[in-house]
Amino acid sequence: MASVLEASSQGLTNVTFVTGYTDRALPCHTADPELFFSEDASEMAVAKSLCASCPLLASCLEGALARAEPWGIWGGELFDNGKVVAAKRRAGRPRIRTQDESQKISMVEPLTALAECDPIVELEFQELVRAS
Repeated sequence: MASVLEASSQGLTNVTFVTGYTDRALPCHTADPELFFSEDASEMAVAKSLCASCPLLASCLEGALARAEPWGIWGGELFDNGKVVAAKRRAGRPRIRTQDESQKISMVEPLTALAECDPIVELEFQELVRAS
């Protein structure tokens, strides 16, 4: 078995000494690494599906949690800021929620009352009613 020092000089071409598996048996070593760090939801789903068949799924997830991996797919889970999340938030500002009809304020009553007091407002109000 190789020592850690010897392994670090060999790079990631031979991981058998650590895991007991050849790097060809690990999906993350045969697939495009960008899949595991993608922003695209469909690519993240592919990465998660690759992890599902990995023999090191549990230990990968355990290690990622221990290291608080900042992002990516680890052990079949999505990490963001060192925590497992269900889905990534889309880039940009959150969607503005619109009011439903029950929350909208009717402007007809206040304008009707104002129109009764002011003849100019009454004419403008009548034009608005005809236009709508």
